[in-house]
Amino acid sequence: MGLDIVELVYGVEDHFEISIPDDVAPRLESVGLLHEFICAELHRLGRNTRTPQKVMDELVGLVSKHSGINAAKILPESRFVDDLRMD
Repeated sequence: MGLDIVELVYGVEDHFEISIPDDVAPRLESVGLLHEFICAELHRLGRNTRTPQKVMDELVGLVSKHSGINAAKILPESRFVDDLRMD
């Protein structure tokens, strides 16, 4: 994983107050996969007070902040390396 993605992972962990295991992070290749992981983790921790759409909105904001890409262009199917050019 490149520095951009590592910083995003730290930002996601901090924002949602979750941990993303080092062996799981590389498999979360798209915004949608990361979203699914966050929702599942919040549910597992009993902290699923946000709607899935709210989680997606917050995640897109974080991805936009870390990538410099306009949030409107970040889709669930957007892949971090291939589409968003995060390395």
